[in-house]
Amino acid sequence: MKSIRLLALFLASGFLFSIRGEITGAMWKVKMKDYRYTLPGSVLVSLKISRIACGMLCHTRRDCISFNHNKASTECEILNTAFHKPSDTTLIAAPGWNYYNFSPPRPPKNASNYCPTGGIYVQYEQPVYKRYNFSIDGFACSPHPWVKDRHNEGKTCKMVIMYDTDFAGQDTAYYGRPGTYYEAFRQCMAYNCIGMICRKYLDICWLKLNSQLTSGSITGDSVDLLYWYTVCE
Repeated sequence: MKSIRLLALFLASGFLFSIRGEITGAMWKVKMKDYRYTLPGSVLVSLKISRIACGMLCHTRRDCISFNHNKASTECEILNTAFHKPSDTTLIAAPGWNYYNFSPPRPPKNASNYCPTGGIYVQYEQPVYKRYNFSIDGFACSPHPWVKDRHNEGKTCKMVIMYDTDFAGQDTAYYGRPGTYYEAFRQCMAYNCIGMICRKYLDICWLKLNSQLTSGSITGDSVDLLYWYTVCE
């Protein structure tokens, strides 16, 4: 009965949920199999329900970011943050447990129509420690020659995040203007960007005209910076 009530709440929120856990092109995925995220203070709710019900419950709570689930015991732990740093030692080996976080929607099939002439559609990752935001664009339009060349090779490009990482210098554009990361990405076309640095807890960003892939330069550690860079596969 509890699972039925959760399903009713979930469908009322406007999402469609299949038996595989897919939600209008987005889904929960196993981030780490046989691992459990144990960051102190991160557990919002702990109860016994199925994996699907656990994922549905997480979506109905605005403060839920990820979850742990144990298939054998049906233990579900709703979490208020997500694992995102390789240096974080609170993601521990725990046989029988799986740690889930959100997998963003796939790009639309006609994604090339979203950008002005000369711009390549590049989907970007959202910070995983925040609630996934469906209302923002979720992509930048990049006219960068390196991106265009990869696109012409038939590759799909996206911007991924390195956490607590700096990529200093390297032809910075859009110098540290106040604004959210998604507002800054809207300027990518005008500034020929291939990546971006943002302060983690402040809305200040710097668009980049090069990355460690295009320049051969290295990244550095910085506890308060996010670094987006373009990869093409």
